[in-house]
Amino acid sequence: MVITCEPGLYVAEEGIGIRLENDILVTEGAPEDLTGDRLLSIEEIEHLMER
Repeated sequence: MVITCEPGLYVAEEGIGIRLENDILVTEGAPEDLTGDRLLSIEEIEHLMER
């Protein structure tokens, strides 16, 4: 089974929302984060939002 973890931050007063998704593979063994060990820095997120 695959589940999605979607932590988010929403600021209604500013009219913005940020949500990151991680897909998690759940098996009889340990769960596996399909996103891998990729961590986004603040700078990377800001750069993506400029597009």
